[in-house]
Amino acid sequence: MADTRFTGSEPKGSSVLIGSEPKGSSLRVLVIDDSELTLDFLRMLLGRSGIETRAILELEALDAELADGWRPDAVLADVNMPDLEPGEVVVKLRDDARLVDVPIVLCSGMESEPLSTLAATCGADGFASKADGLDNLPNTLRSLCRRDAV
Repeated sequence: MADTRFTGSEPKGSSVLIGSEPKGSSLRVLVIDDSELTLDFLRMLLGRSGIETRAILELEALDAELADGWRPDAVLADVNMPDLEPGEVVVKLRDDARLVDVPIVLCSGMESEPLSTLAATCGADGFASKADGLDNLPNTLRSLCRRDAV
């Protein structure tokens, strides 16, 4: 698999227009974060861009969230989850057969350089630094999913 890392701060002007996806083909993203405030913000940000989101506060809720057969096209996961080492969330998600081929993007308030290193070390497909802003996150997720499908 080619290296398809995205920083969350790629240049604006993507060929995908925000909200341009035909009905029924919306990108599906599972957001995992232990902060309800962050989950609400990310759902709003992604939802305004036409991205279908589901959100969980802890990995233990994953089975219940996927019980109805819904599968994400990508997972956006917080780096620092309770009872896990930074980035360990990626390992746990990769161990789940339903998500083994789903791109995982780490999201954190860390600066880009250490976040990039952590993402590479733990096997994430990309990262988004809240410190750099998340305005381009919807396009980043779309780009990652398109590249993963090729």
